[in-house]
Amino acid sequence: MTISSLTASDYITLAIIITAGTGGVVGGGVSVDYSSVLQFISGVDFRRFTTVSPDWLTGHFGGTSNLPPFIDNINAVAVPYTGSGSGVPADESAYLGTVSFQMDQLVVGTNEIAVGAFGPGGMDGIGDLAHLNITSTTTFNSAFITVPEPSALPALGSGIAMLALLYRRRRYSVKR
Repeated sequence: MTISSLTASDYITLAIIITAGTGGVVGGGVSVDYSSVLQFISGVDFRRFTTVSPDWLTGHFGGTSNLPPFIDNINAVAVPYTGSGSGVPADESAYLGTVSFQMDQLVVGTNEIAVGAFGPGGMDGIGDLAHLNITSTTTFNSAFITVPEPSALPALGSGIAMLALLYRRRRYSVKR
């Protein structure tokens, strides 16, 4: 996902969504690396969903923490054998949480906010409904914040208008 058309003080909110493959998902935990935008933001907020609707993922393991530049262990899990959630069925999606950033300044370029299973202590990972670790076959997406170079078109347009005005003035001064 690429995010553009930002202004300073804008908020960016990213939804952390888990989509199950053919084996479903019994739970998952991910971390967010926002090191590339750390110097451009004035605030970070994260929310771990307390209940994931429908009741596929009902519990959490460990605490979620914000230790810049990482938000670690955003997770949700089902424990079907205790009757606590059934897991995410194949081809369905569930929200794990959100992460919001307030942009303090904009710097030209592209910066990545990465999501993956790279948190400390081995807490991150994805498990299927057979309780197999499928982290290595999971695709993690990133968000890219793109701030383009200031456009040269307004300056070019002003230059053309000025040339037209000078041409007109010169044309009128020659006829007189």
